[in-house]
Amino acid sequence: MRIHTAISKTITYLLVITLVFNLCAASWYVLHSDIRFISDVARDFLLFGELQEKGIMLLGPRASGIPGLFHGPLWLYLTFPGYVLGGGSPVVVGWYWMGMIVASLAGGYVVVKRLFDERAARIFVVLTSALYISEGAQLINPHGAFMLLPIAFYALVRYFQTTNWRWLAGYWLLLGCIIQFQMAVGIPLFLLSLLPLIIFVYKKKTYIHLLTGIVIAIPLSTFVVFELTHNFAQLRAVLNSSVGESADAPSMTEVFRERMALFSNGGMGVFRASATPLNYLLFGLLGWFYLFKVKNREKTEKNTYFLAAYLYCGYWLLTLLFPGHALFHHWFPITSLSMLMVAGVLAQTNWRVGGVIISIILLHFAQYSFAHIKMSETIIGTAFDSWQFQQSLTDNIIAQSSDEFGYFAYSPDIYAYGPKYALLYMKRQHTEKDIYSFEKKPETFVTIEPIPADRDDLNSRSWIQEKFGITSQPVASWSFENGYSIEKYTLEKTEVEQPIDPNLDTGVFFR
Repeated sequence: MRIHTAISKTITYLLVITLVFNLCAASWYVLHSDIRFISDVARDFLLFGELQEKGIMLLGPRASGIPGLFHGPLWLYLTFPGYVLGGGSPVVVGWYWMGMIVASLAGGYVVVKRLFDERAARIFVVLTSALYISEGAQLINPHGAFMLLPIAFYALVRYFQTTNWRWLAGYWLLLGCIIQFQMAVGIPLFLLSLLPLIIFVYKKKTYIHLLTGIVIAIPLSTFVVFELTHNFAQLRAVLNSSVGESADAPSMTEVFRERMALFSNGGMGVFRASATPLNYLLFGLLGWFYLFKVKNREKTEKNTYFLAAYLYCGYWLLTLLFPGHALFHHWFPITSLSMLMVAGVLAQTNWRVGGVIISIILLHFAQYSFAHIKMSETIIGTAFDSWQFQQSLTDNIIAQSSDEFGYFAYSPDIYAYGPKYALLYMKRQHTEKDIYSFEKKPETFVTIEPIPADRDDLNSRSWIQEKFGITSQPVASWSFENGYSIEKYTLEKTEVEQPIDPNLDTGVFFR
């Protein structure tokens, strides 16, 4: 017993230390005045500007699975205060993200402690905090679904335990928010929820509780208003969708293999990088626990385990109906549910076996954190998607510019969201100069992201000539170690007056 107590205390201390270290690794970029300014993050910052200008927004970022379909704007509203507080500074928003991460971990701790026990809660918080080691510097809308899912699950469990309609109403509200954040997770969970709820309501004769479903209309109201005012554009996009019909679409066999691999490996969400095969160990542990141990648990706890397994397994089953590839941002929010199951099972596993598995997990997290910090040395201030690097581009332009100039940005993905926002931020920071976005002036600058080696079909010079209407040669240029370059042009009046391509996306039209 003394050994058991000593090991339990040691594991608790190690969990706390690992949590602190995970959070330090997650905040590593913002601690160095940087964030990962990937295209989706930069897009959100451009949308922040649109929200600040218009005051209201009905659509969020585009959904990658179906052309013409968009997520809700809730993530933008949720993170907008950080943008306002920082005057548009991505670093301030990065610190705001860290506050959200800590708050979500605290919420997860509370609900898992109530679902299982304190030990499970500690394990769960450490497991979920590890996701932010790589994701904490680049939060986008699916992370909102990841944060909310454990709380929504708790509300559903509490309804089944208490038959209190308020818990069910809370569940619908939270599920609506999850749909706003990531439809690829929220909609399957909505469909899966209906069967156990209908059975439960039928048994308890609480039919009136089904009316709480109207609550989901509150978070989904932005979709409704947009559809009514835009001739059901998104509904038509879904009905006209041809996902899976392209020549390079995966076969059903490939889809099934991919989903099964994610179901039993990636979907566990604990081990990452080269250690992902160890997720099969956790999957096997869950299978063993459900087959031989759940039946011995107290009824309410047993029902909690089965509900979690039903939603997790059902989710992956429903994804088979989508014939395309399941991208990381489509499915990773569901890993918060698998981590909840893993935490509960590890807390109930024999202390010898559980202690060994937890130790392996903590060692992996330590290695993963160190690898993440080491890799950041090649990214902070140097990579394309480093905010610090994008800002250094604009600093170079300011240093070489006169009091009035125009600018353009080219990138192989045609969106150029990162440099677009960096240039807009520069414009706001240097009000002493007259700076024109995607507009030619006698002095004009163009930032050019290098083209990948495997894209022989792309040519930045042709793009500058055809889309920007700049045919003259640059009078000066600056190159950077990562291949980025800045070109400075001195344009004649006739070239300034030559219009740019009217179809050029100068903002964030495609979202």
